[in-house]
Formats: sequence, structure tokens, C-alpha cells
Amino acid sequence: MAGGKSRRRKRRVGALGVLLGLLLTLGVAALMVFGLYMVGSSRPAPESQLPAAPAVTTPVSVFRTGETVENPAPPIAEAPAARDLQVEEFGFDEIVSDEDGLFVAKILGKRYVGYIAVIDDPLRLTVGRCPYFGDTAYGRSVQQMVEEHGAVLGVNGGGFSDVGGVGRGGLPTGNVIIDGQILWNGYEGTVGMDASGKLHVGNYNYTDCVNLGLQWAVSYGPTLVTDGVMTADLDTRHQEPRTALGQREDGSIVIVVLQGRQLQALGVTERQLAEIMLGYGCVNAGNLDGGASSDIFFRGEYLNVCNTSGGPRPIPTSVLVMPPRETEG
Repeated sequence: MAGGKSRRRKRRVGALGVLLGLLLTLGVAALMVFGLYMVGSSRPAPESQLPAAPAVTTPVSVFRTGETVENPAPPIAEAPAARDLQVEEFGFDEIVSDEDGLFVAKILGKRYVGYIAVIDDPLRLTVGRCPYFGDTAYGRSVQQMVEEHGAVLGVNGGGFSDVGGVGRGGLPTGNVIIDGQILWNGYEGTVGMDASGKLHVGNYNYTDCVNLGLQWAVSYGPTLVTDGVMTADLDTRHQEPRTALGQREDGSIVIVVLQGRQLQALGVTERQLAEIMLGYGCVNAGNLDGGASSDIFFRGEYLNVCNTSGGPRPIPTSVLVMPPRETEG
């Protein structure tokens, strides 16, 4: 009997322990739930539940105006994006000469290096040529034509037949007019001047040249600028050495020769060349021959780096700047 009582006490103690254990477990669980609730309540709400930022009524730009702002944007020098948006300035890197109504300077751009000449008196310009034109004729270098004519400055002129790159430089293409005489004719982009000093640019045939009264002309093309408006559909893909001639509103002439096909100077496209001529104030401008023919010779030396290993090419025509004209006292 004693043994039986002892077993019953043990069972009662065991039941009580289980009850206490359950109560303890429920208490711990309640504490954990409460703790999780408190932690969850301290987390930031999802973005969709955040209060909206105050609306900006006045836009702020790195291109600052006189308006005062509380948090101004950084200066342009510290904002690369702003620098990229700036328009390239058309200035001069180094002045070579500024005398006798003739300004010559070195110019630099993002894609080019070259030279510009500004001639106050348009009637100082003329065209030089090789002795005769034809399949068997040999051209002359810009230097030779400058020296033969007693010019101060010279650049390459119109285009010529150069099949396979082995042309002799004596067979021009398009119109060639010197001293009012049409020596060669064709229908191509032409740059020419009448007796009053007005520059004409366009696709002209023989009759057009006569009607315009052109005193000199060379041809290559395309026309870059007409009456202050850039020609549509100019090439935007091919970067090359270029030579262009234009006239400002005041009558002064602008000649630009740009190097290309070089590590330090890739050259420019036709459209970029037109933009450059506009940037220097030209209201009319035409593209002359370019590539390996682009050269500028001034006071006894070539200013540019020639684009051929054999030196300046023989060409049929050049545009020359003669010494200042004598004025009547």
C-alpha cells in the first residue's frame, strides 16, 4: 500500500510541473511577440507611405542668373556636364601676323588644328595657276604659285582630276576664271568674286559665271553658307583636312585651312567646317579642295603640316593674297 501512495504523489507533482512549464512558455512567447512589435514599429515605412517632398517651384541651373538661391549649384568649373554643354568659342590660339590689313593666326578646336587668314580688302585676292591645263600638264605647289605671282599668302584652290591618287595636278575640274577670262568650265560648287569685291558661292555653269561678272573663280564644293544660312544636308561623317573661303558682312575675306588625318588633328566634316565659317562671321562661304591638297603658305614658309609624305602636292590652281593695293593720295 505504501508503495502505491508514493507513486500517486509523484504523478501529482509531475502534473503541476507541466502546468507551470506551460505558463512559463506562454509568458516567454508573449514577451517575444511584444518585442517584435516594438522593433517593427521603429522601422521606416515603405516609400509609398513617406510624405511627399516639397515641390520645387524655381528650377536651379549651373548657368546662373542674377537670382539668389539658398543652395546654388557648383560653379561651371566644377560641373563637367555644364562644360560639355558650352558652345565652342571661335577665337585664336596664336597670332602669326597682324599688319597691312592681313590678319593670320593659328586656331585650335576639339577636332582640328589649323590657320585662319582675314583680309580686309577683298580685291587683294586673285587666282594662281600652273602654266597650262590638260591631261599631260603638271601642277604647281602653292609655294611656287605664290613666288611666281609675288603674292603675300596663298592656299590651295579648286579640285582636279586625280584618278587613283596619281594625277599630275594639271587637269582642273569645274570653273576656273582668272582676270575675267573663263579658262575652264563645268558645273560644280564654285567660289568666285566680281569686280566690286563681292564673293559669290554656288553651283554655277558657264553662263552663270558670265552673268555674275566673276573676275576670278575656282571650283570644288559644296557651298557651305549662303546669306548667313548653313547649307542643308552637308556631310557629317567624314573628317578630313579642309580649306574654305568666305566673306563677312563688312566685305572682309576669311580663309581657313585645317589639318587632318593626323593623330593630333583628325580633321572636320563639311558641316563642322560650315559651323566654323559661321563662327568666324562669314555670311557666304564655300569649300575648296581639301585632303592632301590643303596647304597655306605665308611669307616664305608653310604654316600647316602637309598631309603627304612627299610634301606639298602639285595642283592646278591656288587662291592668292597680293600685297596691299596702292591708294590714291
